[in-house]
Amino acid sequence: MLIAIIDCDETPGLCLKVLRSYQYIAANAISDRVRKCDWEQRPALPGRPGGYVWHTTGSGKTMTSFKSAQLIADSKNADKVVFLMDRIELGTQSLKEYRSFADNEDDVQGTENTGVLRHRLASADPKDTLIVTSIQKMSNIKLGEGGVTQAELDNMASKRIVFIADECHRSTFGDMLQDIRRSFPNALYFGFTGFDSKWVNTLYLDKVIENESKSIIQAFSRTNRLFGPDKPFGMIRYYRKPHTMRDNIARAVRLYSGDRPLDLFVQKLPQNVASMNARYREILSVFNDSGQSDLRQLPESVESKRKFAKEFVELNQFLEAAKVQGFDGNKESFEFTDENGDSVNVRPELDQRTYLILAQRYKELFGDKSEGDNAPGDGKDDDEAPYELDGYLTAIDTGLIDTDYMNANFTKWLKALREESAELTKVTTELHRSFATLSADEQRLAELFLRDVERGDVTVEDGMTLRGYITRYARREKDGQIDKLVGYFGVRRSLVEEFIGQFITEANINEFGRLDALYDSIDKKLSKSTLEVWMGVIISQPKANRTVRNLLRRFVLGGGFDVDETLEKMRIAKGEEESDDTPRDVAQR
Repeated sequence: MLIAIIDCDETPGLCLKVLRSYQYIAANAISDRVRKCDWEQRPALPGRPGGYVWHTTGSGKTMTSFKSAQLIADSKNADKVVFLMDRIELGTQSLKEYRSFADNEDDVQGTENTGVLRHRLASADPKDTLIVTSIQKMSNIKLGEGGVTQAELDNMASKRIVFIADECHRSTFGDMLQDIRRSFPNALYFGFTGFDSKWVNTLYLDKVIENESKSIIQAFSRTNRLFGPDKPFGMIRYYRKPHTMRDNIARAVRLYSGDRPLDLFVQKLPQNVASMNARYREILSVFNDSGQSDLRQLPESVESKRKFAKEFVELNQFLEAAKVQGFDGNKESFEFTDENGDSVNVRPELDQRTYLILAQRYKELFGDKSEGDNAPGDGKDDDEAPYELDGYLTAIDTGLIDTDYMNANFTKWLKALREESAELTKVTTELHRSFATLSADEQRLAELFLRDVERGDVTVEDGMTLRGYITRYARREKDGQIDKLVGYFGVRRSLVEEFIGQFITEANINEFGRLDALYDSIDKKLSKSTLEVWMGVIISQPKANRTVRNLLRRFVLGGGFDVDETLEKMRIAKGEEESDDTPRDVAQR
């Protein structure tokens, strides 16, 4: 196998380029997958999954994909190898790069338009084996588009075609890629990769880049590309001639961004920590003004919640930036050395435990309906909370909160209770203060458990922690909620339990058709009868079906609720709606 490429494009002499080990492995794996493909065995679904190759930006993706395509073309294991780009201009760029790698420029064919692409796909000329085109052009090769006939499509689709999709993670592929799969159901598909590493955010320069503004900006962009909140920016560290490099960078920035490069440079660590502290003080002010200085509960007013949501999102943005710069939330203070060599003491006001408490309060906003609960079936229950929320922040693992402190307080409280100690009031206050680390629902269950202990209804078992009892109470309560749901509407219990305990959102609620399966398990006659008993009126079957489906959707999205309480609210709302005493034929509703 040839593992070297002669490149004549950028230098007057020949330049021998040898594949790195990971490039060799990737190209070899793709070639081997094509060699083993049984083209006569048709796939059950359109498109044969070949596999994905992941490369971080700047690691030689184009050369790897070319070498893979070249090996496939030379092996005669495929009739066509089509390299798909997601934009026409990138296709032109890749065509140029491919031709610079090839032994002969004519070995790699471009496609000026869809008509040329159709010709090359139908051609039996060996020179038309390796094709570079855009996914937009390729998706136009379908029945009825531009005069494409079924016979022409069948002829092209009958060939052994390998598609190599560049930047295959892009959402823009969507329907276009599905169109290609439908037109070429027997083809073999490989996805190639341009992912920036989620973890690699620092570029280390061990050489001086002088008088090359383009090279500086291009090199920096390799690391500076964003990757969500975990990678809000990239960092550049240079070691040789730092003052010279600083001047070179300044010239490059002026060339590309002018004298005032807004938002190009981020705040340094001390400024990010100072911004965090300012947002934290604002949040404390919101909770204090609402009488929630211990942070155990959300403020009551919509305005206060909106303010908290805004400040916490901004706090988190500064925190993520600070983390990239070396911030450690577990340290009370640390030294920061700036680019001039000066030392600055950085002291955050927010500790890790308090941050996780605030994160827990923020996550509770997602289930909050400050405008009041709406009755299922009235068309209003899907309204969003009246403030903007960042779904990314729900991924913060508040389970990381250290529960040892809370359990230690519980042990002290239990001892003081048994001994009827004079310290009981003080210990009880400390225990309740530690509940701030719990969700609002967990706090309610903890209070319920403590009352059961005080009344003597529960004997604390050796080795059982407070967290353990909260989990036990939650499981018992959830089982009771599911029991009522099954008893009232006849749904299959195992399907309901499949939802409980998972993080269910609007985006994944019907994953694998699980919500549809839950709907199908509804006992319609039983559901209608249940609603009529609660409402005290005759309800049509279609309305009963809609109401129960709506209620089930709310149940799984919210992780469960008291069905009796919800039905009672519906009954009250129904009564208020009909309080005008106007005669109505309820059977016709």
